Amino acid sequence: MDLGLFEAIGLSVQNTINDSIAPIISSFIYAVQMIAITGVTLYIVITGYAIMTGAVESPVKTFIKQCVTYQGLALCNGDANRRHVYTAKI
Repeated sequence: MDLGLFEAIGLSVQNTINDSIAPIISSFIYAVQMIAITGVTLYIVITGYAIMTGAVESPVKTFIKQCVTYQGLALCNGDANRRHVYTAKI
């Protein structure tokens, strides 16, 4: 039994999926990432303002630790990693 036909069909289906789904997934991941970055930025700004005005009794040390943690996560998940997602094949 010759499997060449099935390999050709499988390759054709795989190429079609990669060409049609990959751009959609890339743009979706980018949109979610931008929403997350905006949310974290607003959280940091509002929390900092609340600490400055005395509305929150949180120590500044905890706030700075949170900012550094969020910045570290942003650096780990930045543009360098996004390029790998864009070029990934399903």
